[in-house]
Amino acid sequence: MQGIIKLENPIMINGESISELKYDFSKITVEDYGNAEAAKAKALGSNGAMIQKVAQLDSTLHLYIAIAAIIAVNRKYTYLDLSKISGFDVTKLMKAGQAFFTGQKVELSAEKGSENSQENTPNTTTSL
Repeated sequence: MQGIIKLENPIMINGESISELKYDFSKITVEDYGNAEAAKAKALGSNGAMIQKVAQLDSTLHLYIAIAAIIAVNRKYTYLDLSKISGFDVTKLMKAGQAFFTGQKVELSAEKGSENSQENTPNTTTSL
């Protein structure tokens, strides 16, 4: 699975403003996966290294496996560069990473809270 994550909050990498990140999970090697696990453990500190979760439910691993898929496409980027990603863009990374483990296709369009919601909710009132 491959795609592009469009950043709402562009990041600077090597003096260049980056607003789109290509990723490709088919390019992740065993070494890349190990690097993602190591980056996750480093981010969580000494306590994080001891916590083992089921990969499908490990949101921190989802972040780092998505970063690994981005780095697999563009080897100039590093985990440190991509750790600058912020806001709802973090959620986009997590969704992409989760899709790696579940095999489900994910839509990573710009989502901005409830103002774009088309959901109709019934108005209910309760009298006391």
